[in-house]
Formats: sequence, structure tokens, C-alpha cells
Amino acid sequence: RPLWGQQLRQLDVLTLDAERAQAPGNLTVPIAEALGCDRDRLTATQLDGDARLRVLVDNCDVLHDKSWFPAVQDEWRGLLGEQAARGRVAFLLCGRPLFRRVAEGRGSPLIGIGQFLPSRPLSSTDATKALGVDPVLAEIALKKTGGHPQLTRRLVDAVGGDPANLEAHYTEFAHSQRRYLVSLVDDHGDEARAVVVDLLDASRGAVVARSAIIARRFGGATLIGQDTLDDLVASGLIRETDAGYLLGAEMLRTDRGLRPFLAAPEFSVVREASPEYSTAAAEVFRAENGLRKLAGEALSQADETWWPS
Repeated sequence: RPLWGQQLRQLDVLTLDAERAQAPGNLTVPIAEALGCDRDRLTATQLDGDARLRVLVDNCDVLHDKSWFPAVQDEWRGLLGEQAARGRVAFLLCGRPLFRRVAEGRGSPLIGIGQFLPSRPLSSTDATKALGVDPVLAEIALKKTGGHPQLTRRLVDAVGGDPANLEAHYTEFAHSQRRYLVSLVDDHGDEARAVVVDLLDASRGAVVARSAIIARRFGGATLIGQDTLDDLVASGLIRETDAGYLLGAEMLRTDRGLRPFLAAPEFSVVREASPEYSTAAAEVFRAENGLRKLAGEALSQADETWWPS
């Protein structure tokens, strides 16, 4: 439609599924074709006129076991950092929180040029609308699953969409989801296990102060701890209040055999005066530089362009 008297520029949307990618080209060649550039180097310099490209990549978390993903990340980063791509090319990378670790966390050169858009749990209104269920069942499902979309859908299916079937099927359903719940918590790392265990060990409905969780589990590492807490809240497994956190999904308590599977090590931070390590640090620094020099000299004899290649 007209925008301030001018037509909107052409917008092309390219969708890719990382789960189907078997080689780097599966995630780069379609983009190159959409950009009209050579396949061996992604660039927006060939993009027609005022055209814009939006690339949606789903299931990015499966890239965790792809040895070739770092090279793809470099290509994506190079494209997005190009002057010709600014305001014209954008990526939306969708995946479980595991993808943040796959892409080397918030410090990743790729992630660093964008922003995180966290998910959120379903409300009872969302569940009623999205799943077409009775509002009463939607409200019950919210308490049992914390609003996690997949768990909510599975619970609704397990009771046939009828709240009257809940008493007969709910406990069995909660036990059947043990493997999924453990994998869901593991998406967020050992820190998430520790937080969930803390809340499970608290009395029902009790709120645990955020400061207590951070101090005990993360040694005061606020950034790492807060990432984990935000992720767990977004999943619906825990809830945040002004006073702190409490369990958001009651089914975590229903399966009493779940607790041992969430055992996590205690985290401790050793604090010693840094001068104790100054001599060792100097030796390690010299050794590292020696190894770098050796590697550079050896590789440059094999290929002058070894660094970029």
C-alpha cells in the first residue's frame, strides 16, 4: 500500500529449515540465488534496485553438531556487515535457546549484530484461541504446564480436549513427559537444572529470591545467571514475581521420579589473589605466542593465504 505517497519497496522472503541442511550450501546457495550473486561469496551488491530480502532460518539449534557451521556463520556475518546490505537484508534465526550456545553466545560476531527476541509462555487466552479448547481446560493446562506451548498441546490431546478426563489421565501424562521435560531443562544448561532443583526443593508455592539463586548457583555471575533465568521464564517452567521466582509448571512436581534426573553439580568460584598467578600467567603468555608464531610460519609455507582460507 502507499506509504507517504510512495510505494513500498519490493520485499522478498526466503525461508530455510536448518534441520534439512546437510552441507553449507544448503544454507548459503539459496541466499546467493535470492541476492543474485555468485555462490562462493554472499554479497548484496547485486540486489536489484530497492529490493529487500528477509531470510528466515528455522530449527537453528540442530546446527550444534555441524562442524561446518562456523564457516556458514562467517559468510552470514560478512553479508550482514556489508554496507550494501544495511537496511536491505535481514535474518531471523529461530531455534531453541541451545542455538545461543551453538553460535558462541552473546559475544558471537554473528549474534552481536542483531538482537534476541525471546519467546513467552501461552496465557489461557492464547491457549483457548490457538488450540481451540474450552477456557476452563485452558486455565487448568496453564497451571499444569506453565503455558509451554508444546506441553500444553500434548496435555490437551491426552485428555481429548475434555476437562472431565483430566483426573483420569493427568498423572500418567506427567510421567510420560519426563524425558521431554529433562531435555527441555537441558536446553538451558546445567545452570537451569540447578535453578529448577532449588525451586522443586522449596515448599509448594514458595518464592525463592533472585539474589539467593544467583549467589548460590552462579557465584555472583549475574549475566550468565540472568540469561538462564530469563530462558526458563520464557519456557513457562518457572514464573517471575517482584519477590523472586517459583515453579510455573506444576507437572514438575507431579512426577516425583523426575527430581533425581535433574541433579546438578554445585557451582563454586575459587577466589584467590591474582598476584599468586602473575608469574605463571607470563609463562603461559609467552608459550601461547610461541605456538602462534610456529603455527603461522608452518602454515604460511603451505599456503600464503592460510589465514582467511
